[in-house]
Amino acid sequence: MRHTPIETDDIIYRLLAGDTAVNAAVGGHIYPAGDRPLNSTTADIVVNTIALDTNMPQTGTSNVNIHVPDEKANIGGQQQYHTARETLRTLTALVVAAIEQTTISGLSLRISNQNVIAEEATHQHYMNIRVEWNIQRDADDIEE
Repeated sequence: MRHTPIETDDIIYRLLAGDTAVNAAVGGHIYPAGDRPLNSTTADIVVNTIALDTNMPQTGTSNVNIHVPDEKANIGGQQQYHTARETLRTLTALVVAAIEQTTISGLSLRISNQNVIAEEATHQHYMNIRVEWNIQRDADDIEE
């Protein structure tokens, strides 16, 4: 059986949920795509796969989005929100390390790029980490 985006989401979710350092630092929760509450005000991680080839070897792309509430600060005499850069920096380093240190026979994960994205309506920013897949074996043959 070929992998589906549900399986690739599950692999990254289990990888991050099982990492003690990531869990200790996140402050909120780790979610597969679509499960993060719309009104969340905690630092959360959301995993989703945006593309996955159906031919072997399978290649694809997943996102790991680290959502962090903005911080209030007095800037230029006005109270306003700004990016919680240190929290994003810390969580990103932990997530990247967890992904890069993963060894699962029959597949490889590689970080291809990162980008900080503003969610102005909710006063949050998130780090979008793109993860590239190369899967050499069917899902039934992969041992995590």
